[in-house]
Amino acid sequence: MSNAVVLLEWSQVEQAFKSLMDAYIAELRGQAEAPKAATPKFYTFDEACEIARISRPTGYRLELNGTWTFQRMGNKKLISEEELTLALGRFKKPRVR
Repeated sequence: MSNAVVLLEWSQVEQAFKSLMDAYIAELRGQAEAPKAATPKFYTFDEACEIARISRPTGYRLELNGTWTFQRMGNKKLISEEELTLALGRFKKPRVR
């Protein structure tokens, strides 16, 4: 391998950079169009109570007896859509208003 120095004009550098950026953006867009079904949906405690059409005290009872399993995220209690569906004994998506 020789130690040659290559001099480029600024327009050549700009063109090479632009083609690299276009390829990178095209790659990112291809990844962004991937199906987002793999991302689980979570509901807050209040949303879960509303979907199940129950009061907050009933929701707390369901949580205490282990029917609902919530995860803590900071100050919020979250339940996954799958867990909520299983807890409600339904095999379709929960109704959201």
